[in-house]
Amino acid sequence: MSTYSESNFNTQHYDDSRPNYPESFYQALIDYHSKKSNCDIAVDIGCGSGFVTFKLLQYFKHVIGTDPSSSMINQCISSLSSKEKSEHRIEFLLGTAEQQPDIVKEKSVDLITGAECCHWVDHPKFFKESARVLKPNGTLAYWFYKDPVFIGFPKANEVYNNYTYGSSCDNEEEKYDFERYMGPYYQQPGHEYLRTLLKEIEVPENEYYDVVRHEYISERDGIDSKVTPLFIRKTI
Repeated sequence: MSTYSESNFNTQHYDDSRPNYPESFYQALIDYHSKKSNCDIAVDIGCGSGFVTFKLLQYFKHVIGTDPSSSMINQCISSLSSKEKSEHRIEFLLGTAEQQPDIVKEKSVDLITGAECCHWVDHPKFFKESARVLKPNGTLAYWFYKDPVFIGFPKANEVYNNYTYGSSCDNEEEKYDFERYMGPYYQQPGHEYLRTLLKEIEVPENEYYDVVRHEYISERDGIDSKVTPLFIRKTI
């Protein structure tokens, strides 16, 4: 994960490559949350380029985006419009999932989101810290995608798996070196947690209740997006 925090990391390329979440995705989240809590303050951990943080402004009175990368935080701040700056409803601060910035007080947050970042965290500390700052009946929601699928292009899927995981293939010349390609961008155990969809990590029942897990796996033939609003895609 350290590569993402380097000062010369190209945050714009990172932002351009991320899948977007449809309106139905956010609506499903807000529908669940609003049944039990208010929509006053939201904190988006590991906010990256901030596209989830900005989106939450549509639903919450005040939104805070946190990230351990100063490059990411600086990009978010530079993206603020004049109106957003004057309204003071959104801010971006250095922080981690395991230690919120001092401005985030105990039992002050209605919703914590983590988009494509919670496989990197120290999970016991993350759960404990989130429970500390959440209001009673507040919501902790995190989600991520596993691997892209190139529908109808089996060769592309093979190349991707070799590039990302160093998988074996029949053609020796087309085997890819994980350490050379994706290795610098991964740090154990986050890489393996992502591949297993975080199944090894259990949410502590002494700190959280009404735990809901949605899992959708897209095979090579694709998945019918009509079956769930929790469906994301990227078209380039």
